[in-house]
Amino acid sequence: MQQKYQRLVSTKELAQYVGSSENSIRSLKSQGKIPPQWIVKIGRSVRYDLNEINKWIESKKEANKTNILIGRSI
Repeated sequence: MQQKYQRLVSTKELAQYVGSSENSIRSLKSQGKIPPQWIVKIGRSVRYDLNEINKWIESKKEANKTNILIGRSI
């Protein structure tokens, strides 16, 4: 079984990617608000799977489109 290439990013890169701060990302992680499938631990380093994050972003965009189509506010 072949695995897909995973783009792993640091906390700093994730923060830049989603337009947030590193402290916010760390806080969300410590509160358990970041889904575990996003997190990849390599030794003591923490990386985030950009493929999983992009799937989540796309699902949010689809949910927003659906809400607009049925007349719900976002």
